[in-house]
Amino acid sequence: MEHQNEIFEEVCEAYMPLVKSLVKKWNLHSDPDEFIQLGRIALYEAWCNFDPNHGSFAAYAKSYVHGKIKNELTKQSLLSERYVATEPVVLSEVAPAVTEEERIILEDWIERANLTARERSWLREACIYGHHPRDIASRLGVDVERVKGWRKQTLKKLRKHPDFHN
Repeated sequence: MEHQNEIFEEVCEAYMPLVKSLVKKWNLHSDPDEFIQLGRIALYEAWCNFDPNHGSFAAYAKSYVHGKIKNELTKQSLLSERYVATEPVVLSEVAPAVTEEERIILEDWIERANLTARERSWLREACIYGHHPRDIASRLGVDVERVKGWRKQTLKKLRKHPDFHN
């Protein structure tokens, strides 16, 4: 095993210029060490998986390392498109909580609406507290699909309610 580690060290030293050239080519200046390490790991995986009967190691290593770095870039791109890190203060300014006065008005309106107890419960949880069907189902100990059914029926009734359109 020690002999194999020595051989890989030689391979790693010989192919690190390839890894660094890919990092430079894609302008990965924000965190080059992360991508160099990723390239080193990919190089090791390529070295472990290489079958000499299928061509040269150099071509295989280049393709393998290129693919691993590209996959990581794609993954990071998708994450940055879907998730944005923000401070809690900013979130509260973007989506302010319902004030106590608004909550009282909504509670009164919900109680006067022609809804079943479960429909009122969904409306209260969703509108006042901002809970999603999954959260409501968990809190009430029912299936998510049941909560979605309450939502559907509630919205259907409210659309017919004259106060809903004002």
